[in-house]
Amino acid sequence: MKYLKHTLGFTLVALGIVGIIHAKLGASPLDAFNVFLHQLLVENNIHVTLGTVIFVIGTLVTVFTFVLTKDKTLIVSFIFLLVLSVIVDGWNYLFGFIPASIIENLVFRISDAIISYMILCYGVALTLSTELPASPYEKLMLHIDKNIHNISISKIFIDGSFFVAAIILGWLTGHLFEQVFIMTFIIAFFTGVVVKYFLSKIQKKQKGAN
Repeated sequence: MKYLKHTLGFTLVALGIVGIIHAKLGASPLDAFNVFLHQLLVENNIHVTLGTVIFVIGTLVTVFTFVLTKDKTLIVSFIFLLVLSVIVDGWNYLFGFIPASIIENLVFRISDAIISYMILCYGVALTLSTELPASPYEKLMLHIDKNIHNISISKIFIDGSFFVAAIILGWLTGHLFEQVFIMTFIIAFFTGVVVKYFLSKIQKKQKGAN
């Protein structure tokens, strides 16, 4: 049941990621980086899916984090990373059926961004409620925190690194402001609060069920 709930959480996270990306009003630094890297690869005739890029970058982070921490629970994190990448490709495929006249409409894009953001936050809260191993990125953040004793700075360091990389790749693609825009800052500053709200609701419901 716990693994099923975790997978459902990742399914919602993937939907949120894809919806936000298609809204083109900004994405998280990591997602923006992955999108721009995917665009550059395709432009250079390296035809891979967005999910593949997410998986490869995640794998590199997993290996790097394992070298630093020797944490064997990263194997579970790695498996769910694979699941996430596959589901992202699935949602991305389904979004491809939305007519361009609709998906390019500003009202649709704003609605898409807001709804997808709430789905993303709920999905994250659902995965956290299972208490299964964190993602490789969170594991890396916790390792940095263990050394500098400041979780906020650890998160800023990781997010900031991907943000700078996303800006560089976005500039190279010529589509910088599609994935680095208003939603990027909303995700950066408000996600923690929204996830905490959903997590409290989920935990309260779980206690009620018990």
